[in-house]
Amino acid sequence: MKSPKRFATSLKKESNIDVLTILKKKIRENETATENLIKALESGNAIEVISAQIEKRQLEKQNLEVQLAREKILKSQLKFEQVKFFFSRF
Repeated sequence: MKSPKRFATSLKKESNIDVLTILKKKIRENETATENLIKALESGNAIEVISAQIEKRQLEKQNLEVQLAREKILKSQLKFEQVKFFFSRF
């Protein structure tokens, strides 16, 4: 059986991967929605409303990409055992 510390670390790693997957999916959905809005705009449908929606989607995508970058940074942080091993070599 895993120790509580290892279990928590494992659980955190799994949840981080899930968050990465969810954020990547939301970015893809956002890109698809933006493309659909651009197509509607090109065909001349409700230009002002669609333009506002495109801007909204672009801001949303930027926020999602920032969240994704943060999660990637959290995922790549060194663990205590790794730092301890590194310092023990000196």
